[in-house]
Amino acid sequence: MSSTLRCTLAFDDVAPGDQATLAHGLNVDSTARVPDVVTLMGLGFRVIDATATEVIVQNNTAAVASCVVMAEIIHTFDRAFPAGAADLTIKPFVISGGEGATATAPTVFIYTPGGTAEGNTYTDWALLMTAVEAGTGDRQVMLDDTIEPIVIPAGTWNTYA
Repeated sequence: MSSTLRCTLAFDDVAPGDQATLAHGLNVDSTARVPDVVTLMGLGFRVIDATATEVIVQNNTAAVASCVVMAEIIHTFDRAFPAGAADLTIKPFVISGGEGATATAPTVFIYTPGGTAEGNTYTDWALLMTAVEAGTGDRQVMLDDTIEPIVIPAGTWNTYA
């Protein structure tokens, strides 16, 4: 069993070619931690760095643009003990659609049983799979079990090819 700490950062109106920095505030036992996973949602941006205190992005487009970054720490049972590994091998693991000006960010779908269905957040597995299959480009499904456990119904669930 593990706990996940998440922080969503909105980088607004970043000038072409400029970098922007925001503090993420992810701490475990009052110790600042480098995120394990950083997900970038924004065309033409790339993550420059993610430290124990902040995330830095760069706008590689020719226009003022915005992006959203979700930073996560996965606090596993093993990490709860002093002898446990505090860090993963690849840290942070950055999920991005690319860094060029024409790169496409993945469409992120969130499955949250017992939550509220809105935007790309789904509470019904079949509706989620229908939306994922109807999408285009790179698609990513994130499972959120903070309200209820994840139960995937029996059946054949094909994802896009």
